[in-house]
Amino acid sequence: MKIGIAIASGTLKGVFAHGVLSGLEAKGVYADTYACSSSSTLSGGLAAVKKSQEIGVGYWVDVAQKSETLNMSDVVLYSIDNYGKIIKDAIFNKNCAQLLVATSKVITEEARIFTQGDGARKLGRKLLIQALKKDASWVKENLQKVLFSSKEDTNNEKLTFDNFNEVVYASTRMLHAWKTPAWVNNKAFIDGSYTCSCPALELAQQNQFEAIIIISSDPLHCYNDLFQTTLLNQESVQAKTVHCIYPDFDLKEIGVDYTKATEQGMYDAYDQGFKKGVELSNNFIAAPLEI
Repeated sequence: MKIGIAIASGTLKGVFAHGVLSGLEAKGVYADTYACSSSSTLSGGLAAVKKSQEIGVGYWVDVAQKSETLNMSDVVLYSIDNYGKIIKDAIFNKNCAQLLVATSKVITEEARIFTQGDGARKLGRKLLIQALKKDASWVKENLQKVLFSSKEDTNNEKLTFDNFNEVVYASTRMLHAWKTPAWVNNKAFIDGSYTCSCPALELAQQNQFEAIIIISSDPLHCYNDLFQTTLLNQESVQAKTVHCIYPDFDLKEIGVDYTKATEQGMYDAYDQGFKKGVELSNNFIAAPLEI
């Protein structure tokens, strides 16, 4: 069975999704494609190279601790340096799963000046307010959704060993909290969530998966972008089978918020995800592991 997994962004709440991926891995269930955005990219990448369990919750505890003293740009750059190399060294092997990374390309000169300059934080706060109102007008005028693929893919840009770090960082760069600008191949980019926070529709468009798994770190729902343009479910994704996996409650209740988290909260959120991954694995016949 060909499986595609779409993993939603969620900053530190992404520890839940990593737990789900580890639970699936523990039962020998792997996807052919892992489609990610923003903070889910490293978790998805680790799953694609079959390292979810090995790295486990320790990655997220490490990141949460770093976020107490570093700004979010430095936290992400630290994560890429220390965990991204594990992915980068293996993901381009022909036998590895495909990794898709959603980003938002800046397509107007005015937006480039704001997003990469001193006006970024103010614009980021404005966009968060617009997101609450489901007003995506600025995004439609100034951004373009761009996905990068680790495999040859005529529909998407190429993710390479050389641009890997740039793409992963660009996918995470929320304007209100990330100080360091993001560039890919000398083009301005910002967080994937503005145009594609969970690439489930993009997976379905490939028309090759018998099942698509959607993992969200928010309870009871998952949308395709920050502005909640489309609710992702069986009807909207239109794949043969769609499994939507969510936490049972807002992870904030156990100490895991978007940019702050307690160590115990991280363990609890990861464990909840792990159990849901194991439960989900009962829907699939696992392929034999390669020796």
